[in-house]
Amino acid sequence: MMMSFETGLAMNFRARFRILLFVVLAMGAVLGLSVLLRGLLTQARADLPGGVVFSENYRLSTVYTGDLVVASPAITLDETARVTGNVSFAGESIMLAGTIAGDLTLLAQHIILDGVTITGNLRLLSDDALINAQIDGTTMIDVDVLHIGEGARFASAPAVCADRVTDDRAEPSPYAPCPPATIDPFRDLIPLRAQLDNPISLSIRDPLTLGLGAGMFTALVALCAALVPARLVTVVRMVRHNPLRCLQLGIVLLALVIGMVSAQIFLLGTITALGVVLLPVSVVGSVAVGLIVLLGVATTAILLGGWLLRKPQPPMIAAAVGGAGIALVLVGVALLPYGQIALVVAVLAISAAGVGAVVYTRAGTSGRAA
Repeated sequence: MMMSFETGLAMNFRARFRILLFVVLAMGAVLGLSVLLRGLLTQARADLPGGVVFSENYRLSTVYTGDLVVASPAITLDETARVTGNVSFAGESIMLAGTIAGDLTLLAQHIILDGVTITGNLRLLSDDALINAQIDGTTMIDVDVLHIGEGARFASAPAVCADRVTDDRAEPSPYAPCPPATIDPFRDLIPLRAQLDNPISLSIRDPLTLGLGAGMFTALVALCAALVPARLVTVVRMVRHNPLRCLQLGIVLLALVIGMVSAQIFLLGTITALGVVLLPVSVVGSVAVGLIVLLGVATTAILLGGWLLRKPQPPMIAAAVGGAGIALVLVGVALLPYGQIALVVAVLAISAAGVGAVVYTRAGTSGRAA
Protein backbone atom coordinates (compact mmCIF):
# COMPACT_ATOMS: atom_id res chain seq x y z
CA MET A 1 0.00 0.00 0.00
CA MET A 2 1.51 3.33 -1.09
CA MET A 3 1.78 6.15 1.40
CA SER A 4 -0.07 9.29 0.39
CA PHE A 5 1.83 12.54 -0.14
CA GLU A 6 0.00 14.19 2.76
CA THR A 7 0.83 11.31 5.14
CA GLY A 8 4.50 11.34 4.14
CA LEU A 9 4.67 15.10 4.56
CA ALA A 10 3.08 14.86 8.01
CA MET A 11 5.53 12.14 9.10
CA ASN A 12 8.47 14.14 7.75
CA PHE A 13 7.25 17.24 9.62
CA ARG A 14 6.89 15.27 12.88
CA ALA A 15 10.39 13.83 12.54
CA ARG A 16 11.93 17.24 11.90
CA PHE A 17 9.92 18.74 14.74
CA ARG A 18 11.27 16.12 17.15
CA ILE A 19 14.82 16.89 16.01
CA LEU A 20 14.24 20.63 16.40
CA LEU A 21 12.78 20.05 19.85
CA PHE A 22 15.83 17.99 20.79
CA VAL A 23 18.17 20.81 19.73
CA VAL A 24 16.15 23.42 21.65
CA LEU A 25 16.08 21.25 24.77
CA ALA A 26 19.81 20.63 24.41
CA MET A 27 20.42 24.39 24.33
CA GLY A 28 18.25 24.78 27.43
CA ALA A 29 20.24 22.02 29.09
CA VAL A 30 23.49 23.79 28.16
CA LEU A 31 22.32 27.01 29.80
CA GLY A 32 20.98 25.22 32.88
CA LEU A 33 24.08 23.08 33.23
CA SER A 34 26.30 26.14 32.94
CA VAL A 35 24.50 27.75 35.88
CA LEU A 36 24.67 24.55 37.94
CA LEU A 37 28.30 23.71 37.19
CA ARG A 38 29.40 27.28 37.76
CA GLY A 39 27.88 27.26 41.22
CA LEU A 40 29.25 23.83 42.09
CA LEU A 41 32.76 24.58 40.86
CA THR A 42 32.88 27.93 42.63
CA GLN A 43 31.75 26.30 45.88
CA ALA A 44 34.27 23.50 45.44
CA ARG A 45 37.08 25.98 44.96
CA ALA A 46 35.93 27.89 48.02
CA ASP A 47 35.99 24.78 50.22
CA LEU A 48 39.29 23.33 49.08
CA PRO A 49 42.44 24.43 50.91
CA GLY A 50 44.36 26.71 48.59
CA GLY A 51 41.42 26.92 46.21
CA VAL A 52 40.41 30.12 44.43
CA VAL A 53 36.97 31.70 44.30
CA PHE A 54 36.41 33.44 40.95
CA SER A 55 33.55 35.91 40.96
CA GLU A 56 32.33 38.96 39.05
CA ASN A 57 31.38 40.69 42.31
CA TYR A 58 32.41 39.04 45.60
CA ARG A 59 30.71 40.10 48.83
CA LEU A 60 30.92 38.48 52.28
CA SER A 61 28.74 39.46 55.22
CA THR A 62 28.80 36.25 57.32
CA VAL A 63 31.36 34.08 59.10
CA TYR A 64 33.84 32.15 56.95
CA THR A 65 36.13 29.51 58.46
CA GLY A 66 39.34 28.57 56.69
CA ASP A 67 41.79 30.19 54.32
CA LEU A 68 40.15 32.30 51.61
CA VAL A 69 41.53 33.26 48.17
CA VAL A 70 39.34 35.42 45.93
CA ALA A 71 39.90 36.85 42.44
CA SER A 72 37.21 39.36 41.49
CA PRO A 73 36.99 42.88 40.02
CA ALA A 74 35.05 44.05 43.08
CA ILE A 75 35.56 42.56 46.56
CA THR A 76 33.63 43.70 49.62
CA LEU A 77 33.65 42.53 53.26
CA ASP A 78 30.82 43.99 55.32
CA GLU A 79 31.07 44.99 58.98
CA THR A 80 29.39 41.71 59.99
CA ALA A 81 31.91 39.59 58.09
CA ARG A 82 34.47 37.50 59.96
CA VAL A 83 37.09 35.26 58.38
CA THR A 84 39.04 32.81 60.51
CA GLY A 85 42.10 32.02 58.44
CA ASN A 86 44.55 33.64 56.07
CA VAL A 87 42.99 35.81 53.35
CA SER A 88 44.32 36.72 49.89
CA PHE A 89 42.36 39.04 47.58
CA ALA A 90 43.18 40.03 43.99
CA GLY A 91 40.94 42.52 42.24
CA GLU A 92 40.43 46.00 40.90
CA SER A 93 38.56 47.51 43.86
CA ILE A 94 38.66 46.14 47.42
CA MET A 95 36.63 47.50 50.35
CA LEU A 96 37.01 45.72 53.69
CA ALA A 97 35.40 46.01 57.11
CA GLY A 98 34.67 43.32 59.71
CA THR A 99 37.34 41.04 61.20
CA ILE A 100 40.09 38.89 59.70
CA ALA A 101 41.61 36.47 62.19
CA GLY A 102 44.75 35.74 60.20
CA ASP A 103 47.10 37.26 57.67
CA LEU A 104 45.74 39.50 54.89
CA THR A 105 47.36 39.93 51.46
CA LEU A 106 45.82 42.39 48.99
CA LEU A 107 46.57 43.15 45.35
CA ALA A 108 44.33 45.70 43.60
CA GLN A 109 44.20 49.13 41.98
CA HIS A 110 42.07 50.71 44.71
CA ILE A 111 41.92 49.49 48.32
CA ILE A 112 39.89 50.80 51.26
CA LEU A 113 40.32 49.31 54.75
CA ASP A 114 37.75 51.10 56.87
CA GLY A 115 37.00 49.65 60.28
CA VAL A 116 38.52 46.23 59.63
CA THR A 117 40.48 44.43 62.35
CA ILE A 118 43.37 42.23 61.23
CA THR A 119 44.86 39.95 63.90
CA GLY A 120 47.73 38.83 61.65
CA ASN A 121 50.05 40.52 59.20
CA LEU A 122 49.01 42.88 56.38
CA ARG A 123 50.63 42.85 52.93
CA LEU A 124 49.22 45.40 50.48
CA LEU A 125 50.13 46.29 46.88
CA SER A 126 48.01 48.92 45.12
CA ASP A 127 47.87 52.17 43.16
CA ASP A 128 46.09 53.97 45.98
CA ALA A 129 44.94 52.88 49.41
CA LEU A 130 43.01 54.22 52.40
CA ILE A 131 43.86 52.50 55.68
CA ASN A 132 41.68 53.15 58.68
CA ALA A 133 42.08 49.79 60.36
CA GLN A 134 43.61 47.97 63.28
CA ILE A 135 46.55 45.71 62.39
CA ASP A 136 47.83 43.52 65.22
CA GLY A 137 50.70 42.03 63.20
CA THR A 138 53.33 43.51 60.95
CA THR A 139 52.43 45.75 58.01
CA MET A 140 53.97 46.14 54.57
CA ILE A 141 52.43 48.68 52.17
CA ASP A 142 53.52 49.31 48.58
CA VAL A 143 51.38 51.99 46.90
CA ASP A 144 51.64 55.13 44.82
CA VAL A 145 49.28 57.15 47.03
CA LEU A 146 48.58 56.25 50.67
CA HIS A 147 46.03 57.82 53.01
CA ILE A 148 46.17 56.71 56.66
CA GLY A 149 42.97 57.52 58.53
CA GLU A 150 42.78 58.94 62.03
CA GLY A 151 41.48 55.62 63.39
CA ALA A 152 44.38 53.53 62.06
CA ARG A 153 46.24 51.47 64.66
CA PHE A 154 49.48 49.57 63.97
CA ALA A 155 51.02 47.12 66.47
CA SER A 156 54.43 47.83 64.92
CA ALA A 157 55.80 50.50 62.62
CA PRO A 158 54.44 49.85 59.11
CA ALA A 159 56.92 49.41 56.28
CA VAL A 160 55.70 51.93 53.70
CA CYS A 161 56.76 52.23 50.05
CA ALA A 162 54.78 55.17 48.63
CA ASP A 163 55.21 58.23 46.45
CA ARG A 164 52.82 60.30 48.53
CA VAL A 165 51.52 59.71 52.09
CA THR A 166 48.78 61.53 54.00
CA ASP A 167 48.55 60.62 57.69
CA ASP A 168 45.52 61.91 59.65
CA ARG A 169 46.48 60.33 62.99
CA ALA A 170 46.86 62.72 65.91
CA GLU A 171 50.32 61.32 66.68
CA PRO A 172 51.66 59.54 63.60
CA SER A 173 54.15 56.80 64.42
CA PRO A 174 57.34 56.54 62.36
CA TYR A 175 57.44 54.24 59.34
CA ALA A 176 59.78 51.32 58.90
CA PRO A 177 62.11 51.34 55.86
CA CYS A 178 60.74 50.06 52.59
CA PRO A 179 61.86 46.42 52.11
CA PRO A 180 63.92 45.71 48.96
CA ALA A 181 61.79 42.81 47.56
CA THR A 182 58.21 43.88 48.04
CA ILE A 183 56.88 41.71 45.18
CA ASP A 184 57.47 38.32 46.86
CA PRO A 185 54.36 38.22 49.09
CA PHE A 186 52.16 38.87 46.03
CA ARG A 187 53.74 36.33 43.68
CA ASP A 188 50.77 33.95 43.80
CA LEU A 189 48.21 36.72 43.36
CA ILE A 190 49.76 38.35 40.29
CA PRO A 191 48.56 35.63 37.82
CA LEU A 192 45.05 35.84 39.30
CA ARG A 193 45.04 39.60 38.94
CA ALA A 194 46.20 39.26 35.33
CA GLN A 195 43.18 37.08 34.53
CA LEU A 196 40.87 39.89 35.65
CA ASP A 197 42.38 42.19 33.01
CA ASN A 198 41.08 39.86 30.30
CA PRO A 199 37.32 40.42 29.73
CA ILE A 200 37.02 37.07 27.95
CA SER A 201 38.38 35.28 31.00
CA LEU A 202 35.66 36.90 33.12
CA SER A 203 32.72 36.60 30.74
CA ILE A 204 33.49 33.01 29.83
CA ARG A 205 32.10 31.93 33.23
CA ASP A 206 28.88 33.89 32.89
CA PRO A 207 25.87 31.55 32.39
CA LEU A 208 24.18 33.77 29.80
CA THR A 209 27.43 34.11 27.84
CA LEU A 210 27.93 30.34 27.94
CA GLY A 211 24.37 29.69 26.79
CA LEU A 212 24.53 32.18 23.93
CA GLY A 213 27.97 30.95 22.94
CA ALA A 214 26.75 27.36 22.85
CA GLY A 215 23.77 28.38 20.70
CA MET A 216 25.98 30.32 18.28
CA PHE A 217 28.41 27.40 18.09
CA THR A 218 25.60 24.97 17.22
CA ALA A 219 24.11 27.35 14.65
CA LEU A 220 27.52 27.93 13.02
CA VAL A 221 28.20 24.20 12.72
CA ALA A 222 24.72 23.59 11.27
CA LEU A 223 25.15 26.48 8.82
CA CYS A 224 28.47 25.07 7.66
CA ALA A 225 26.81 21.70 6.99
CA ALA A 226 23.95 23.42 5.13
CA LEU A 227 26.31 25.40 2.86
CA VAL A 228 28.59 22.53 1.80
CA PRO A 229 26.71 19.29 2.54
CA ALA A 230 28.20 17.26 -0.31
CA ARG A 231 31.77 18.16 0.62
CA LEU A 232 31.21 17.33 4.26
CA VAL A 233 29.73 13.96 3.31
CA THR A 234 33.00 13.22 1.48
CA VAL A 235 35.06 14.34 4.49
CA VAL A 236 32.94 12.25 6.88
CA ARG A 237 33.37 9.23 4.63
CA MET A 238 37.14 9.69 4.77
CA VAL A 239 37.14 9.79 8.60
CA ARG A 240 35.08 6.61 8.71
CA HIS A 241 37.33 4.92 6.17
CA ASN A 242 40.65 5.75 7.86
CA PRO A 243 40.19 7.52 11.21
CA LEU A 244 43.70 6.90 12.56
CA ARG A 245 45.49 8.40 9.58
CA CYS A 246 43.15 11.40 9.55
CA LEU A 247 43.77 11.94 13.25
CA GLN A 248 47.55 11.72 12.86
CA LEU A 249 47.59 14.18 9.98
CA GLY A 250 45.26 16.56 11.83
CA ILE A 251 47.48 16.58 14.93
CA VAL A 252 50.61 17.24 12.84
CA LEU A 253 48.93 20.09 10.93
CA LEU A 254 47.53 21.73 14.08
CA ALA A 255 50.93 21.47 15.80
CA LEU A 256 52.49 23.10 12.74
CA VAL A 257 49.94 25.92 12.88
CA ILE A 258 50.63 26.51 16.59
CA GLY A 259 54.35 26.65 15.83
CA MET A 260 53.84 29.16 13.02
CA VAL A 261 51.66 31.39 15.21
CA SER A 262 54.28 31.28 17.96
CA ALA A 263 56.97 32.20 15.44
CA GLN A 264 54.90 35.16 14.21
CA ILE A 265 54.43 36.43 17.77
CA PHE A 266 58.16 35.98 18.41
CA LEU A 267 59.03 37.97 15.28
CA LEU A 268 56.68 40.80 16.24
CA GLY A 269 58.36 41.00 19.63
CA THR A 270 61.97 40.72 18.47
CA ILE A 271 62.31 41.60 14.76
CA THR A 272 59.33 43.91 14.50
CA ALA A 273 59.90 45.02 10.89
CA LEU A 274 59.98 41.44 9.60
CA GLY A 275 57.00 40.51 11.74
CA VAL A 276 54.95 43.38 10.32
CA VAL A 277 55.90 42.43 6.74
CA LEU A 278 54.74 38.84 7.32
CA LEU A 279 51.60 39.88 9.19
CA PRO A 280 49.28 39.97 6.11
CA VAL A 281 50.39 36.45 5.19
CA SER A 282 49.69 35.33 8.76
CA VAL A 283 46.22 36.89 8.67
CA VAL A 284 45.31 35.15 5.41
CA GLY A 285 46.72 31.89 6.73
CA SER A 286 44.75 32.26 9.97
CA VAL A 287 41.50 32.69 8.05
CA ALA A 288 42.25 29.58 5.98
CA VAL A 289 43.13 27.56 9.08
CA GLY A 290 39.97 28.81 10.81
CA LEU A 291 37.82 27.57 7.93
CA ILE A 292 39.56 24.19 7.95
CA VAL A 293 39.05 23.86 11.71
CA LEU A 294 35.37 24.80 11.28
CA LEU A 295 34.96 22.06 8.66
CA GLY A 296 36.74 19.68 11.02
CA VAL A 297 34.38 20.52 13.88
CA ALA A 298 31.38 20.17 11.56
CA THR A 299 32.67 16.74 10.52
CA THR A 300 32.88 15.62 14.14
CA ALA A 301 29.41 17.07 14.80
CA ILE A 302 27.91 15.11 11.87
CA LEU A 303 29.51 11.89 13.11
CA LEU A 304 28.28 12.50 16.66
CA GLY A 305 24.80 13.56 15.47
CA GLY A 306 24.46 10.45 13.34
CA TRP A 307 25.43 8.29 16.30
CA LEU A 308 22.96 10.03 18.60
CA LEU A 309 20.06 9.85 16.12
CA ARG A 310 20.82 6.21 15.25
CA LYS A 311 19.72 6.62 11.64
CA PRO A 312 20.82 8.56 8.53
CA GLN A 313 19.89 12.24 8.54
CA PRO A 314 20.68 15.22 6.27
CA PRO A 315 24.10 16.70 7.15
CA MET A 316 22.57 19.89 8.57
CA ILE A 317 20.30 17.98 10.98
CA ALA A 318 23.09 15.67 12.11
CA ALA A 319 25.45 18.64 12.50
CA ALA A 320 22.90 20.56 14.61
CA VAL A 321 22.34 17.63 16.97
CA GLY A 322 26.04 16.79 17.17
CA GLY A 323 26.93 20.45 17.57
CA ALA A 324 24.57 20.69 20.55
CA GLY A 325 26.30 17.68 22.12
CA ILE A 326 29.76 19.17 21.53
CA ALA A 327 28.59 22.51 22.94
CA LEU A 328 27.49 20.71 26.10
CA VAL A 329 31.01 19.34 26.52
CA LEU A 330 32.63 22.71 25.81
CA VAL A 331 30.48 24.40 28.46
CA GLY A 332 31.92 22.05 31.08
CA VAL A 333 35.43 22.73 29.80
CA ALA A 334 34.88 26.51 29.93
CA LEU A 335 34.04 26.31 33.63
CA LEU A 336 37.33 24.67 34.52
CA PRO A 337 40.21 26.77 35.86
CA TYR A 338 41.93 28.50 32.93
CA GLY A 339 38.83 27.71 30.89
CA GLN A 340 39.85 30.02 28.04
CA ILE A 341 42.97 27.97 27.30
CA ALA A 342 41.16 24.68 27.92
CA LEU A 343 38.48 25.70 25.38
CA VAL A 344 41.05 26.23 22.63
CA VAL A 345 42.69 22.89 23.39
CA ALA A 346 39.30 21.12 23.43
CA VAL A 347 38.22 22.61 20.08
CA LEU A 348 41.53 21.59 18.48
CA ALA A 349 41.22 18.07 19.89
CA ILE A 350 37.62 17.72 18.69
CA SER A 351 38.49 18.93 15.20
CA ALA A 352 41.80 17.06 14.74
CA ALA A 353 40.49 14.02 12.82
CA GLY A 354 38.19 16.21 10.73
CA VAL A 355 41.04 18.59 9.90
CA GLY A 356 43.13 15.67 8.66
CA ALA A 357 40.23 14.42 6.53
CA VAL A 358 39.61 17.91 5.11
CA VAL A 359 43.22 18.08 3.93
CA TYR A 360 43.19 14.50 2.62
CA THR A 361 40.07 15.15 0.51
CA ARG A 362 41.08 18.71 -0.45
CA ALA A 363 38.10 20.17 1.43
CA GLY A 364 35.77 17.43 0.19
CA THR A 365 36.52 17.88 -3.51
CA SER A 366 38.30 14.53 -3.76
CA GLY A 367 36.96 11.24 -2.51
CA ARG A 368 40.23 9.34 -2.81
CA ALA A 369 40.97 6.76 -0.14
CA ALA A 370 44.03 7.15 2.04
